[in-house]
Amino acid sequence: KYSKINISPFFFKFVLGFEVANFLQTKKGSTQLLDSDGYVYKRSSNHGLNLYWSCRNKDKQKCLARAITDQNNFVTAWKGVHNHPPNLQDCDIILN
Repeated sequence: KYSKINISPFFFKFVLGFEVANFLQTKKGSTQLLDSDGYVYKRSSNHGLNLYWSCRNKDKQKCLARAITDQNNFVTAWKGVHNHPPNLQDCDIILN
C-alpha cells in the first residue's frame, strides 16, 4: 500500500552544494535512502568509500533509478528516472 506524502523541502539539507543524505528504517530494520520526492532506495553495493543505491522497486517494476552517497553521507549522484509513483510506505520510519 502506497500513500501520497508531503515532505517539506526544508527537511532536505544542502551543505556546500551537496545534498545531505536522508535515511529511513523499514519495518524489517534495514536502513534505506530517501529522496525529496518520496522515493526509497535500498543499498546495492559499496566500492571504496561510496555506497551505491538502487530503487526499492528495481526488481518488482524494473525501475532503473539509482543513487550514490559518499562516506560523509552526502548524495553525490542521482541517476535514472522512476517508472512508478513514490514508494515511501506508512510503516517506514524517517531517521534524520
